[in-house]
Amino acid sequence: MKIFNFLKPQYDRIKYKNEYLDHLNSQALSLLRPLGLVATFAWLAYAFYTDPKLHPEFPELIYFRLALSAAGSIVFTASFVKRLRVMGLVWIYFLGVFLLLSCSFFTGRLVNDSAYVAGLQLIILITVLVPVPYHVLFIFYSISIVLFVTSAIIYNPGIETYSVRYSLNNLTLAYVIGYLMGFLVDKFRFKMFINQLHLNLTNQALVDAHDALWGEMELAKKIQTVLLPEKPFVKGCEISTYMSPAAEVGGDYYDIINAEDTDWIVVGDVSGHGVSSGLIMMMAQASINTLIAKNHDMDPSEILAAVNRTIAKNIKRIDEEKFMTMILLRCREPGTFIFSGILQDIMIYRKSTGTVELVKTEGMLLGIVYDIDNRILRNRSLSIEVGDVLLLYTDGITEAWRKGSVPDHRDPKKDMFGYERLKDIFCSMGNRSTQEIKVGILKELDGYVCNDDVTMVIIKRKE
Repeated sequence: MKIFNFLKPQYDRIKYKNEYLDHLNSQALSLLRPLGLVATFAWLAYAFYTDPKLHPEFPELIYFRLALSAAGSIVFTASFVKRLRVMGLVWIYFLGVFLLLSCSFFTGRLVNDSAYVAGLQLIILITVLVPVPYHVLFIFYSISIVLFVTSAIIYNPGIETYSVRYSLNNLTLAYVIGYLMGFLVDKFRFKMFINQLHLNLTNQALVDAHDALWGEMELAKKIQTVLLPEKPFVKGCEISTYMSPAAEVGGDYYDIINAEDTDWIVVGDVSGHGVSSGLIMMMAQASINTLIAKNHDMDPSEILAAVNRTIAKNIKRIDEEKFMTMILLRCREPGTFIFSGILQDIMIYRKSTGTVELVKTEGMLLGIVYDIDNRILRNRSLSIEVGDVLLLYTDGITEAWRKGSVPDHRDPKKDMFGYERLKDIFCSMGNRSTQEIKVGILKELDGYVCNDDVTMVIIKRKE
C-alpha cells in the first residue's frame, strides 16, 4: 500500500503545478551560462581529432559535434539577453534535446564501438540531474531509445560480438537507472520545493498576522494617546505632562479633568505594561471620568473605591494577575489639593527654602480586592504657595537602569536612577518653568534604560 501511495499523483503537485514549474525555471536560469559554455567546447576535440581517426567512414559525425557547439553558443548568448534568459526551461529543453537525441542517433550507428556507447550512458545519467519535470525526462528518454534503435536498424553496424552486447546491456541498465533515478530525484526535488513553499506560506501568514496585530496595537496606542488631555489646565497653575510607554501600549495613566469649579489630577500605574495593562488603564480612565461627570463633589477616596470595584471585577473576568496604584487630587482653590491613593512619594519644590519636600502617599493597591475599607482610603490635604512646584511621577523613572550596566551585576545605588537623583534634579531646576523641569529630567534620564512606562505631571502655582 505504501508503494502505491508513493506512486499515485500528489494533490500538492497538481495544486502547485505552475509554482513548481517556476521553481524549476529559476533553477534552470542559474545553469544556462555554465551549461551553454560547456556545450560550446565539449565536443570540439572529438570533432576535429578523435572522430576522424576512429571513424573516418562516418564524416557526418562532425556536424553533430559542431551543432552542439552552436546550440551551446546560442544558449550562452541568450543568458545575457533579459527577454530571452527568463525562459530558463525552454533553453534547457533546447540544449538537452539536441544533446541527448543527437547522441542517441549517432551512437546507434556506432553501436559496435563501446566507447561511444559509454558516452551515451554518461549523458543519460547526467540528464537525471537537469531540473526538468519527470514527465519531460521520461519523454526525452523514450525518444532517445527510439532514435537509437532506429539508427541501429538503418545502419546495421553489427552487434554479434559479446563486447557489443555487453555495452548494450550496460546501456539498457543506464536507461533503467535513468528512469528510476529521474523519478526519485523529481520526487525529492518536489518535496524540497513544497516544504520550502509551505514554509514561505507560513512565514507570510505570520507576517500578515503580525501586520494585522501591529495595526491593532497601533490603533490601541492611538486610542490611548487620544484619551490624554490635549491642553491640560489647572486653575492658577502652570502644568506640563509627559508619558512614554515601555511597550506599544502602556499601563501608565494620567489625566486632568476640569469639572465646573473643580480640577482633578490623576496619575495611575498598572503593574507591568503592554496590552493587558493598557486595557486596565483605559477601564480606570473611563470609570473616573464617568464618576466625576455624574458627581464632581465626590471625595477622591470615594472615587478610588468605586474605580477599584470596577477594575477588580474586570481583572477577575480577564483572568489577569494585575493591580494598579493610583493617586487622585482635587483642586478647587489655586494651590490647595485634597488627595487620596497610593503612588510614588509626591515631591514638592518649596520656593521659599529652595528645598524639596516629600509627601508620602498612603492607600491600597487597586484591583486586588473588591471592596476597600474607607479607613484605608483616606482623604488628605496639601498646599503649595506661589512659585512652588508639585511633581507626580511613576516608578518607570526611578527604577530605570544606567545604560551599559549588566543585569545581576548592577549596584542600585550607582546604576539605578533612584529617588535621590530625581529629587536632586528637581531641586536644582525647581525655580524654572514646568516645561524646563520636564526637559531637564528627561535629559538626565536619557542615559538610562527604562523598562517600565514613564509618566510625569508637573504643576507650578502661578497665583
